[in-house]
Amino acid sequence: MVEQKLSKKPAVARTGAATILVEGLPPRYNMRAASAAAAAAAAPRCLNGGDGFGGSSHSGGEPAGARDSRAASHCSQQRSSGASGAGSQHRSSANSGAGAVAVEPVEWDGWSTSSAASSPLDDCSSSVAYLVRMPGVEADSADDEADAQRAAAAPPPPRECGAEALPVAGASLPQLAAAAAHGEHPLTHCWAPTKASSFMVRHGPNYKRRGLKVPSAPALYEVVAVDWFTCAGRKADNVGARVLLPAPPHASPHPSIPSIIIVNAQLPLEAPSMVAPALDGPTLQCVFYLALSAEAARALAAAAAGGGGALPPALQLLRDWCEGAEADAHTRSRFKAMARINNLHDAGLPGPVVQNNGRPTLITKSGTVTSGVGRVRGGGSARYLELDCNVRHWCFLARRALRHLLPRAPRVHLSIGFVIEGRADAELPEQILGCCELGGVDPDRAVELAP
Repeated sequence: MVEQKLSKKPAVARTGAATILVEGLPPRYNMRAASAAAAAAAAPRCLNGGDGFGGSSHSGGEPAGARDSRAASHCSQQRSSGASGAGSQHRSSANSGAGAVAVEPVEWDGWSTSSAASSPLDDCSSSVAYLVRMPGVEADSADDEADAQRAAAAPPPPRECGAEALPVAGASLPQLAAAAAHGEHPLTHCWAPTKASSFMVRHGPNYKRRGLKVPSAPALYEVVAVDWFTCAGRKADNVGARVLLPAPPHASPHPSIPSIIIVNAQLPLEAPSMVAPALDGPTLQCVFYLALSAEAARALAAAAAGGGGALPPALQLLRDWCEGAEADAHTRSRFKAMARINNLHDAGLPGPVVQNNGRPTLITKSGTVTSGVGRVRGGGSARYLELDCNVRHWCFLARRALRHLLPRAPRVHLSIGFVIEGRADAELPEQILGCCELGGVDPDRAVELAP
């Protein structure tokens, strides 16, 4: 059994032939045994010679020739080992039940560096690492120790190789593929996509009298990344200007509707006070990045071209909200969040949390809205609109319930959806803005967001 530490930055990996440098896996890959096939397909690439091995200028003391020789030896062993060799195990055992590659997140303390042109350093990687256990491969302890010392001595690289150092949106919390989210492995400190139809939304006509709710149509936006930040001194607003945003797959053709919507939930870390609560301080922040869906982009383009008729009610409501939310508190307060705990019996939560589970919450005086143009990972820019929700504005009972929930968060499986509230018949049916699942999100593993 051998352990590999993988991160989006080049990290030290251990193999039976030698200790080599590898590039880690991006957060978008499913970091669980259930999808280790994806991890194998992503092929952690050695930075030293053939079969995807490229040049390296590691800052350690070992000569490049010696390191290339060791890597070439390892590649040769992998090519000649056949289906039963270590390399074959790495690529094929993920699909089998026995001896499958197991992947789990771990803390990562040291970084190594590389000047390879394809290095993920160019796209600003995360500080999240993963522990990969590969059966049947033994480590070379001498090589491991030498490379570990060099990695520890290497200076940490910048978060963005550009004029400004910006973290990558989504780098602090990995994504789990939707198929694995409902399999035998529970969600553990990660997020996953979910279907909008799992949320019930208002439906007309005459909703006030009938109170009819139906499963939502597909979401107008897709959650493409989630961050789990901690801010030691004070809360962070306008996160869209502090990170490299995900590149939206579909640009919005409408001048008022942005390509990206950000929802920034700011959770106080101090004990709640009944009298004059502080409105700032140490904060835990869960940030959702939503990108315009293909279906919504087509509807907006058709309406702009004049051949598609009027916008559907949900898009009309979204347009009106985007146009007025920054300046008008009444419009802004139509933003609604729905949080549903899916494992109530396992979480051991207090009565008030259980009684209000899944109940929609309007973001009223706790919400502020900012719009801007943010930098996008890989170059370029995108229009975004961000809602910052400062939970310190909530009532005492709600803040106390949240205080009880946070220590239990690593055991909680949560479905979260956002919607703009429809009231008149012309604004119905509602349609989910964006949704996802959070599982086992640990407050102690939140990543510090620099002020």
